Amino acid sequence: MIASKIYAVDQTQVRIAKSKPPILLIHATGRTTTSGWTDGQLSPYVYLFPPEDGVQEYDFIATPPGPGQIVQQVLTPISATAEIPDMDILNYWGEGNPLKGIRVHGISNNKTVDIVPKEETTRIDTSSSPQSVVSHVTPTDNQDVPGFGDDIKPLFRDRDVSVMQAIAGFNLHNYDDVKSNADRIFERLQTDMPCDGLWPQNDIDKFERWKDEGMPQ
Repeated sequence: MIASKIYAVDQTQVRIAKSKPPILLIHATGRTTTSGWTDGQLSPYVYLFPPEDGVQEYDFIATPPGPGQIVQQVLTPISATAEIPDMDILNYWGEGNPLKGIRVHGISNNKTVDIVPKEETTRIDTSSSPQSVVSHVTPTDNQDVPGFGDDIKPLFRDRDVSVMQAIAGFNLHNYDDVKSNADRIFERLQTDMPCDGLWPQNDIDKFERWKDEGMPQ
């Protein structure tokens, strides 16, 4: 079957790892019109000339159910991840022409994440702005061990925090709460957390590495 664009994009997350080389990770969640869709992917637009807004666009595509396959006529969650190594954010579109955002399209909508300097993301977060911005992830001194503030906390979305506070009474953006419940969280990440689609395996591995290596802040 030929992959097709999914019905709707629910959320797009973008993280930049300040590693050597730097890596840009895009994770999107969305919905298909029926069950049975598989192999979610982010397909990048190819440009003859850099776009005026500096935003790289992607189609969120997946493989629809095959002929004769029995499906449920319900909106069904699906996720997709793209990892782009060797990212030169400041010269993405050419010398002095930076990447300014990522936009992911479904059939009915799109979601845009602005790429702004790390200092600006801190200001926006402090002001409780609803604007969606990239997370800048800085490796700890020991690059093999993630830190909570830069590497683990950004993995939990605001909606994940709200759900966990409601059902379990602890805050996924609070270091002490996550440290105290790390084993329980890790178990759930492998089975049914978050409820709209599991993390990419490399993020689950990152949480496990943080948990097993002393849970640094």
